[in-house]
Formats: sequence, C-alpha cells, structure tokens
Amino acid sequence: TVTSVDDAPYDDTWKVIHGTVSMPLFVDSMAVGASLVRDAEGVVTQRGEGTFPFIAVVPNAVRDATGPVGTLLYGHGFFGGFDELTGGSARGLANGTGRTLVAAEWWGMATPDAVAVGAALISAPSQVMQFADRVPQGMANFIVLSDAIERVFPTLPAFQRADSTAFVDADASSYLGISQGTILGVCMVGMNPYVEKAGMEVGGSAFTAMMFRAIPFKDFLGFLEMSLPDPLDQQKYVALMQRGFDRIDPNTYARYLKKEPLPASPSRKVLL
Repeated sequence: TVTSVDDAPYDDTWKVIHGTVSMPLFVDSMAVGASLVRDAEGVVTQRGEGTFPFIAVVPNAVRDATGPVGTLLYGHGFFGGFDELTGGSARGLANGTGRTLVAAEWWGMATPDAVAVGAALISAPSQVMQFADRVPQGMANFIVLSDAIERVFPTLPAFQRADSTAFVDADASSYLGISQGTILGVCMVGMNPYVEKAGMEVGGSAFTAMMFRAIPFKDFLGFLEMSLPDPLDQQKYVALMQRGFDRIDPNTYARYLKKEPLPASPSRKVLL
C-alpha cells in the first residue's frame, strides 16, 4: 500500500514514495521489545500478519530513462532508519546507479530500539539481548519487501509513468548495505532467495569483537559503564553476550552467501 508520494522533494530526486507491506508476523507484538513466538518444542512459528513501512527514493536518472529500470535494496546504518535514503549521499548513489533505492528498517536494530537497549544496559544488563528477538522479523520483512518489489511495485500507479507503464522492473536481485547494513545484510542476503548481487560497505563480523573497536558502539559502552564501571567486568560481560549475538551475526550466515546457498537460493556475487 502506498501512503504518500512526495514529488520533486530535492533537486536530484523525482519522487519519494512511502508505503507499507504486509508480512507474516513471528513476534508477539509490533512493538519494540517483542519476543519471538515459539511452539511447545521451541520452534519459531508464525503469529498472524502485520505491516511494516518502506521508503523508495526515485532519482531524476530514473525519470529521464526509457522503460523500466532496476531497484537497489538498501540496508541502513547502526541503529538508524530508512530516512538515510533521503540524505545527499544515498540520493547521489541513486542517480549514479540509475536505480530506485528501496528500504525497510532493521527491526530490532533501528532508532526506536536504541532507547530500549540503552535503558537495559543501565538498569537491567541481563535483559539487553532481548532486542535480538526482533531482528529475525526484520530479516523476514526484507525478504517480503523483495517479493513485493518484484510482484507488486510495477502494478502500483506510484511506480508508473504518465502512460501507466512501470518505471521499476520486476527485479529485486541487488542489495547495498552500509555499516549495520553490511553486518545484518550478510545475514539477510544469506536467507533472501531474491538477492543475487550484494555490495557491502564498512561492515564487520563478530559483534563482541567489534564492540570495543567500532565508533558506533561508543554510546552503548558509555551506558554499560554506568552499570559496570570496572573495565574487566565490561570485557567479561561483552564476551558473554556473543552467544546471544550468534543468531544475528554475519559469522553464522556468511557461508550461505556463496559456499552453501540455501535451497532455491543463488550463489551470490558479493563486493565487500
């Protein structure tokens, strides 16, 4: 569903499209802090359906092209949001590639989740990894978004020219992730049967190895220091977190990109 279209909001942008996509829901609510729904055997199971928002940035290069052109699925940075797409860097990328950039938010590691993680680090360190339950839902959202790009977007008037022909082609095979978009992007692309080519920028793997070495974690380490002032305790605590991170860590999923693609998935071309 398209909810709004902003025409020519920037000199280099034809339109910015906002909307929602229906998805299978695997968490017990749509809210921050939600938990995965599990059956009696502990297997994650679907709990109805929900919706998530998306944004599409259509550059002037697409306006000036003839026929349908490709899309580029985009993964935003560390605890950020898909509004990154409206920044000058992303808009330049859209025009440079001649593609429509499309994104969802990384549920579990988007801006709204950062507040909950920071609060837990200060007052309830044992509960910090609860945020990771929402991340697999975020992965599912991206997969559903890929399907929507291929099957639904070309049929929507917002993605069509004045003559009712689509300016996006039915192809969601390309992904670009930056920072967290690489970290979680490796996991998502490894599970996403639609993506065949992925560009990964300034990422890393093993969350607990990155934590004391990457600037984006600085604020969270500051919160941690409030509850665990001893540097050795901080190191112990972070080391113990890795088991919780393993289920959303690129180290777990990297082999699915090329070496061991999952059923019905391609061996991807990856630019790191």
